[in-house]
Amino acid sequence: AVDLAEKIHVDNIQDILDNKPFRDILIFVQGGGQIKEIVNRIHKLNAEVFAKGLEFAKQHSEEQQKKYKRGGANKPKQDAYYMCPVNVTSENMQKGETEYQNTFSPIESVHVPIYEFDINGVPTEKIIKTVPASRRVIVATNAIETGLTIDTLKYCIDTGFVNESQFNPNFGVMALLNKSVTQASARQRRGRVGRKDPGVFYTCYTKQTYDALTPLPFPDIIKADVTTAVLDAILN
Repeated sequence: AVDLAEKIHVDNIQDILDNKPFRDILIFVQGGGQIKEIVNRIHKLNAEVFAKGLEFAKQHSEEQQKKYKRGGANKPKQDAYYMCPVNVTSENMQKGETEYQNTFSPIESVHVPIYEFDINGVPTEKIIKTVPASRRVIVATNAIETGLTIDTLKYCIDTGFVNESQFNPNFGVMALLNKSVTQASARQRRGRVGRKDPGVFYTCYTKQTYDALTPLPFPDIIKADVTTAVLDAILN
């Protein structure tokens, strides 16, 4: 998904050069581990662009798509390549933290830190510099499938997975399962873009896979532990 996001970014760098308001990318993943990995990958790319300069950014663009050559006076500059990863979960939505606020702030006011990376490619807490962001990459779980409209979105990537809590009757415990999304959920994710301007929806799965997905989610009575509810009904 992060490779696809990078390709979308460089393929559509004209969004930034033309200062279009609709430019941001949304990636749906299943949980916090995947969010952290994608956020770190984007920070690493920003650090490489910062350290190696515009020539690296151009070379990276050419590797992502061989046809990337634009003429005219409106030449891309290094700042155009910095992406701001935004982590949106149900927790920071409720708390209204900085990550959540960056989702709706004007892009001109959003800055992204350039972190120092260790020899293993792991980001440290040391910030080398803070630079202006050119595009947001919002990485989220199914928490924002409904009820949240982000006006600046133009591209959406669906990985096709979700973490779901489900009761395991064999062990008598609730378990967090990594599952494929339903067709209904995939349609909800697709509906996040194209609300105020034409959008593009990308999937990390094929149409054959989509056709094989469960059409609708199972009702909670099948997934949840109903022992307490049944006992209350019997006793009362």
